[in-house]
Amino acid sequence: MIPLEAKVQVVWGKAYLVWIVGQDYRGCQSQSGAWHVYPDKSGWDLKGIISKNGGSDEVNERIMSSGAWNTLITKAEAFAKGVGADLMRVDFFIGFPEDPNEELVIKLNECESVSGHPYWHERDGIAGVWRDGYVLSDRMAMTSEQWTGYVDKTQELRDEVTLDTH
Repeated sequence: MIPLEAKVQVVWGKAYLVWIVGQDYRGCQSQSGAWHVYPDKSGWDLKGIISKNGGSDEVNERIMSSGAWNTLITKAEAFAKGVGADLMRVDFFIGFPEDPNEELVIKLNECESVSGHPYWHERDGIAGVWRDGYVLSDRMAMTSEQWTGYVDKTQELRDEVTLDTH
């Protein structure tokens, strides 16, 4: 059995996205991209889009409705802040006791200073939040005109080598 693992992406000390991979106690296997949940508990689980009333997947509901969800978010944010990381992915194993009334077990697995996220739209969104944090915090001496110039030049260089064609 492959353990169930929650990968919490933290940007500027705040959780941005949690994706869950591995195998749950039912034997259901979640590949990367199949189960994404945002800190506000929106997203999708193994049975589709999570509604405002919660998801329809029992394992997702057990994670979201227990103290485990808050533990994942607060521990990941505390870890990233503690090491001073502007971008950090903190991964946890999730253990399910046989008794459904017992609290889930959360254990730190590893951390990564890169997102490792396979989907362009998520990487692009994370990159935008990360980059804007530097620009808006005055850590970089740059005007918006300078920034626009850099973005335009980068696109020009990408176009020269057809990086954005499929």
